[in-house]
Amino acid sequence: MQALLIVNPVAGHGISRERALKLKNALNTDDFKTDLMFTSKAENAAELVVKNGSERDMVICCGGDGTLSETVGGIMRLKRRPKLAYLPNGTTNDFAKSIGLRSTLNVAATDIINGNSMKLDTGLLNNRSFIYVASFGLMSKCSYNTPQKLKRRFGRLAYIFRGLGDFITTKPQHVKVTDENGEVYEDDYLFGCVSNSKSIGGIIHLDDTQVGFGDGKHEVILIKYPRSPLALKRIISAARKRDYNNKYIQLFHTSSVTFESDKPMRWSLDGEPSENEKFFKAVTKPAAIDFVLQTPLNKVS
Repeated sequence: MQALLIVNPVAGHGISRERALKLKNALNTDDFKTDLMFTSKAENAAELVVKNGSERDMVICCGGDGTLSETVGGIMRLKRRPKLAYLPNGTTNDFAKSIGLRSTLNVAATDIINGNSMKLDTGLLNNRSFIYVASFGLMSKCSYNTPQKLKRRFGRLAYIFRGLGDFITTKPQHVKVTDENGEVYEDDYLFGCVSNSKSIGGIIHLDDTQVGFGDGKHEVILIKYPRSPLALKRIISAARKRDYNNKYIQLFHTSSVTFESDKPMRWSLDGEPSENEKFFKAVTKPAAIDFVLQTPLNKVS
């Protein structure tokens, strides 16, 4: 087995480098050889995969959700796609928690070597890859606006601090949303997303009946802009109760969906900003990634 270990050395309070070296040592056996490469700039993970991944049996990503997203983007550009393993080491690790990954080094090394895997859907938003969520509005702003120093010091609280400030300044976005069957949702929205995850921003939580990681569809969640304190209270209450089909929050499943707005919109793809556009199309790429699991197969839907 030939593997490529890609590491973001600044992720997770800057401890990825040390953890990566320990993981590499744990993985290197007579039958499993691992080459280690560190990222040095944005999009570098994708570049490293494209340049070095096609002849490997597996690519292992060590970092946060953003590094994972870049790694997936690189794998999707390869004709021969290696398996993907992930050692979560970021600030929030939403996707890792969603799919049940564990970050303990010895456990991760054993499961990576065993190589049990499942096919996961990925997404394309205007032809740019994402692994677990593409979003616009409130929570998408705080993901890429939160300073790295604040993330390292406060972790998930940093997003909450930033999110409170963003809420005050966030204006409604009037968006026309059309699913694969032509059904239209049009309103002023506070937040919207296309996801393949049980946890989004630590605020929205879905369960096994609502998310299938390899079912060929993404979940779309739309939250209407609250025009009054009472409306905001009801949105918060609905989110806490996981009630995503009501007057303020809508959830549906689709393999493709379009978003149209009169004004340019900024999206976040796995925490990284997109270009400002008036039209976005999200498409599900079914069973596109062979993802190495760190939990028993029967524990993941």
